[in-house]
This record gives sequence, structure tokens and C-alpha cells, in this order.
Amino acid sequence: MLSEAMLISHDHRVAVFRFLDQLHRDDRASIFGAATIVQEKFGVSAAEARALHVDWMKSFSFDRSPEERAAVVAPGDAPVPNGGEAEDPDR
Repeated sequence: MLSEAMLISHDHRVAVFRFLDQLHRDDRASIFGAATIVQEKFGVSAAEARALHVDWMKSFSFDRSPEERAAVVAPGDAPVPNGGEAEDPDR
């Protein structure tokens, strides 16, 4: 089974990485809540947003561009929490 993040094109991944870099620099929101913002801004599923966010966190570096980082992160390398299912906050 393919991970949700594998369905994201390199260009889309670069755009998300640039956005998350800027969000991190501007300190506009908690970076741990960024997947929700990615989902809304880029119109991806919750599972895709979480996978992209994890890929971004795994590849983050001040020394490499978003293009470089997006190219070396194996799409779907990061596990999607809960198999992509929404977590029940009441559990």
C-alpha cells in the first residue's frame, strides 16, 4: 500500500516545504499544529498533510533549500500516524 505522501508531486512537496520554512521563521503558529494549516492551505487530505509535515520535520535544515530537502526525502518515508485515520481526542 502506498503512503499518502507518495502521491504528492515533487513541486507540491517543495511548495509545502517552503511554506513550512516560512511558518517556522515567522513563528506564526505552533509548528506541531502545522499539518492542519497545510491541509487547509494546500487542499490535501489530513493524512497527506501529516505525512508532508513529518517529511518536512525529518528533513529540516538551515543549510539546505526546500528543493534539496524535498528531493532527498523518500516520499512516504515517514509513517502516517494511526495509518492515516483521525485520532479520537476522547480516547
